[in-house]
Amino acid sequence: MSITDKGELKGIGGWLILVAIGVTVSPFVAVVMDYASSSQTFNTEVWSALTDSNSPVYTPYFALTVSLETIIRIIIDAYLFYLMYLFYSKKSGFPTLFIRLVFFVFIFTIVDIIAVIFLFPDLTAEDLFDPLTIRSIGQLIFAILVWVPYMQTSVRVKNTFIN
Repeated sequence: MSITDKGELKGIGGWLILVAIGVTVSPFVAVVMDYASSSQTFNTEVWSALTDSNSPVYTPYFALTVSLETIIRIIIDAYLFYLMYLFYSKKSGFPTLFIRLVFFVFIFTIVDIIAVIFLFPDLTAEDLFDPLTIRSIGQLIFAILVWVPYMQTSVRVKNTFIN
């Protein structure tokens, strides 16, 4: 392909199709997973046991930590829907905001694991790094190593997100 042909690389095609699938599916998966997680955490019995100072399994700062985590997850979920809008509107801000989200979610995941370690110091590595957590971290590392450079260097991305 010559340099003059690079102008033809625009629109949702090539590797950008994979980004489209991720951007379209991610908000819905995140909401469903967050709801399932919150349903367990905010279950009356679980919540009472972990937040009542008279309970044998009382965990200081649990309520604060989970509340902050829930607020951040709701913001991330809304951000994912906003990214989907930016993507399909082909807005110029999409690549930058996509990259910011990838790094934010990676940092948030690490901070969340550290918070769990402080809240529940008796947990083992197997407890902390269940298959879902390992998969999530793996996906984030993949996004940092593959999709971030793609967003920064792809001719198709530069030609597509121009509105």
